[in-house]
Amino acid sequence: MQFRRGLPEWSALFFLISVWGSSFALTKITVETIPPIWVPAIRLSLAAILLTAVMAANRASWPRGVKNWLWLTWFAIIGNIMPFFMISWATQHVPSSLAGILMAVNPLLVLVLARILLPDEPIRLNNVLGFIIGFAGVVTLIGPAFLLNIGGAGIELAAQFALILAALGYASMNVSARLAPKMGLSTISAGTMAVAAIIALAAAVIYDPGGLANASTESIFAVMLLGLFPTALATLAIYWLVGRAGSRFLATSNYAVPAFAILVGWIFLHETLEFGDLAGFALILLGILISESRLLSLLVRPPSAGRR
Repeated sequence: MQFRRGLPEWSALFFLISVWGSSFALTKITVETIPPIWVPAIRLSLAAILLTAVMAANRASWPRGVKNWLWLTWFAIIGNIMPFFMISWATQHVPSSLAGILMAVNPLLVLVLARILLPDEPIRLNNVLGFIIGFAGVVTLIGPAFLLNIGGAGIELAAQFALILAALGYASMNVSARLAPKMGLSTISAGTMAVAAIIALAAAVIYDPGGLANASTESIFAVMLLGLFPTALATLAIYWLVGRAGSRFLATSNYAVPAFAILVGWIFLHETLEFGDLAGFALILLGILISESRLLSLLVRPPSAGRR
């Protein structure tokens, strides 16, 4: 399959980077007064309503057949319910910057899963080198001294494992999107969100029926933004982008997400932007460009080699 990497694909990637880069701060605000189990329930319910409206506007129909609904259930659990809950719970116990760096293992996980499950997305030298440089950029961005604490103890260690599990869920979602039966963009998006919302709402009502009693206006507004941008609109962008540009192209967004979060804090919250932040951001961008370039592959195997 020939993937496209033009302006529309890069624009979609930047949109995902911006909404995901903002989601950690929004989640931090949300869990101040809303229990973590209710965060995915609200996010997914809002997204399900919006995406169902999009499906109706496109005059699409719900999927048919057990096989399609099983795939949608898999997407709902592995790519929405599980990671949303894990991130919401973990951000109560670790800094959002640490959450960002642990999400950056996503491309490495996608690299392995794609190699196993997607033969048309082979691993190339530029992919590996780009991932290494990008991850080095994330380490520089957060700070090596801070990373020495990554293996803390107790609840912090559990939160770190929860974030890695969330990254694995996203990676599995990215690769699975290429393997699923063909369904329309609005159909698969609305179907996934509908299944996810039903499961998440049921779990929240059963385990914490009074969880929203003390929710503040700020938390409610934050979770509504989470439902609209990083969930509903991002879901449409994910399926569209994976189909056109491949799962590893989507996965590179995880390198830029921490950098975007730093820039948002600097611009809107007047946080300090130091030299290490700029250096890390530059390495992240370099890693993305290298991983999406065929220059190194051409250096290893000249174009004429394949024409004999």
